[in-house]
Amino acid sequence: MNPTSQVPPNPVSTWNEYFQSTRPMPLHPLFGELEPYLPQTGRAADLGCGVGHAVVWLAEKGWDIDAFDGHEEALKSLGERLFAETRSKVATHHCLLQDASLAHGQYDLIIAAYSLFFLTPEQHQVVWNRIYAALKPGGYFLGEFLGVNDDWADQMTTHTAEQVTELLSRYETIYREDVDRDGFVSMGSPKHWHVFHVIARKPV
Repeated sequence: MNPTSQVPPNPVSTWNEYFQSTRPMPLHPLFGELEPYLPQTGRAADLGCGVGHAVVWLAEKGWDIDAFDGHEEALKSLGERLFAETRSKVATHHCLLQDASLAHGQYDLIIAAYSLFFLTPEQHQVVWNRIYAALKPGGYFLGEFLGVNDDWADQMTTHTAEQVTELLSRYETIYREDVDRDGFVSMGSPKHWHVFHVIARKPV
C-alpha cells in the first residue's frame, strides 16, 4: 500500500501547500498548557505529525518520539528541521493514522493534533481505543475533536460537547477548551472553527 495515495483530501488546499503554510507557524498554545505536567523526558507518539512542530519541541527536551504521518512531504520537512543531536531521538513512520502501530502501555504522551477527525467514525473509535491502550498509566493525551458547527463538519468526523465528555470519561481531563468562532486557516482564508482542544491524563 502506498500511504500517500490514501491520505484524505485536504479541505483547504493540496497537502504540500498546507505543509508549506504551517512550517513557519509557532507551536500551538495548547502545548504551553501541557508543559507543566510533562516529566523531564519520556516517550511520545505524534499521530499526524505534519511538519513536526511538537516533535522538534519534544526532541529538544530529550524525549524519544515516534512520528507518524501519511504524507512523505511532511516527514521530509520534519527531518530537515531536526538538528544532528536530536535526529536520533525521532523515529518516523510513513503510514496512515489507522495503520499506526502503537506499542501497548509504552507512551508517556500521545499527540493527535488536528488529525483524528480525518478518520471515519469507525476508524476514529478504533484509534481512540488504541491510544488509551498505548499510554502508560499516568500518561497524557493531547489533541482535538471537531465540533458539529465547524465549516468542515460535512466532510469530517464530528462530535458534540456531550460526546467529547463521553470520550474522555476514562481519563482525568487536565485542560479543555471548546472553541466555536470565526477564524482563519493556515493559508489565510476565513473559516468557522468548532474545535475541542483537550489534554487528558490516563489514570494511574
